[in-house]
Amino acid sequence: MSHLDNTQRIVRSALSWVGTPYHHQQRLKGVGVDCAHLIAGIAIECNLISADSILPMDYSPEWNMHNREELLLGYLADFGCTEKTSLDPGDIICFTIGQAVGHIGIYVGDMKYVHAQNMTMPRQVTINTLSGRWQKRHSHTFAFPRSITI
Repeated sequence: MSHLDNTQRIVRSALSWVGTPYHHQQRLKGVGVDCAHLIAGIAIECNLISADSILPMDYSPEWNMHNREELLLGYLADFGCTEKTSLDPGDIICFTIGQAVGHIGIYVGDMKYVHAQNMTMPRQVTINTLSGRWQKRHSHTFAFPRSITI
């Protein structure tokens, strides 16, 4: 499978989650998901991580506000994602909120990204434009692993 095929699958998968309600620490399309589990759900759908890969299920929705530990960046590295300097469709886009990266989404191109938003209404997976405060908060970009990690 080519990199372009992976990119298209990731973007299609991300778009298929739009409208899923926000629900902290959940990962069920159409029912509930948070930003970290959205990334995991997309990676599982695209066979980029194994279906039994799990994220820690005991984290506060505001841990990043008073903690400098980069937990989300560590999770991305643990799943085999690699940090990069450019931003391409299908990449994981990370936002610093508070003192650490506290929000992630999928860049789908044309300055748009898909994310599970809980800070404004509607609290659901939406497509937003990467501009203004979100563009200023964009701090890291990661690529998914190219093949499944077991």
